[in-house]
Amino acid sequence: MKKIITFMIAVIMCLSLIGCSKSKEEVKNIPVADIMAAVEKEVEFRPMENFQSGDILNAQYYIKDEDVEEYIIKKAMMNVSAAEITIIKAKDESKVETIKNGVKKRQEDLDKQWSQYLPDQHELVKNAKIKVVGNYVIFIVDEESEKIEKIIDSQLK
Repeated sequence: MKKIITFMIAVIMCLSLIGCSKSKEEVKNIPVADIMAAVEKEVEFRPMENFQSGDILNAQYYIKDEDVEEYIIKKAMMNVSAAEITIIKAKDESKVETIKNGVKKRQEDLDKQWSQYLPDQHELVKNAKIKVVGNYVIFIVDEESEKIEKIIDSQLK
């Protein structure tokens, strides 16, 4: 009888551990340009400039090109708007944290830049979203950040 009870307790403990473990969420493998196109289809932006190559990752995000598979950055063309949407796909999972840290530094730089300029834009920067979904790192500075985030999530999940 003691053996049966011990066995049952062991089984229950194992099942409870399995139930509490985090399962990795499946993330679709979608080109970042396609994700941005889905956002642009749903959200109307001020005039913005697209960046998909060049030295911008290293110069403004502190990220090495060799850590990135692909990226797209959409930034306001006029200096009266802090709007910026960035989608970066890391080469592999080991680079995600490095990229996320670079994006955080970018947000810190924007915070310094906008703190002395336009209060409403500074507020957008302070409330910016930095999110990781699989190997994708997303940075959103926009009035419609919630809507943009939902669109991106729907594309990746």
